[in-house]
Amino acid sequence: MNTSQRLKAILLETNTKDKLDKRKLLIRSLTSISLIAEVKEVMESGSKASKVICWFIEIFWSNFFEKLWKFHCEMMIEWEKRNGITCGLKKKRLKWKRKSSSDYNYANKENQDSQEIVNKEKKKDKVFRLQKLAESKVSNWIETGTKDSWFSFKNN
Repeated sequence: MNTSQRLKAILLETNTKDKLDKRKLLIRSLTSISLIAEVKEVMESGSKASKVICWFIEIFWSNFFEKLWKFHCEMMIEWEKRNGITCGLKKKRLKWKRKSSSDYNYANKENQDSQEIVNKEKKKDKVFRLQKLAESKVSNWIETGTKDSWFSFKNN
């Protein structure tokens, strides 16, 4: 087997698990020590091995970026357009997320039932309703002398 075939076997791997492990590293522009050792053995020089690995990572990354990452981004942009997600909405979401993550429903529109959105009680409305309920229970307790159960607040 000649040098280019050996390098191809080392860099591209035939075993599925090893291939996936190497690709995960390559996507992050990393490599394993064993790969460096194998390439060094084939190239018979550490500097040549380093150049080959750097060259391979650059080619791998540019192909990954051009063929997969750009496609992924295009698909995400189309999905965001279908769901009415704009840059302004993303910025609002970040502001709301910092304030309180429970104030805003982040689920996408495709997977939501419109009736479910309408039936959800806003946090402010719930607080107001519970305060009125507590006020009426306290008033009833003062006027009649009988204390109502407070367990109803637990599940409201």
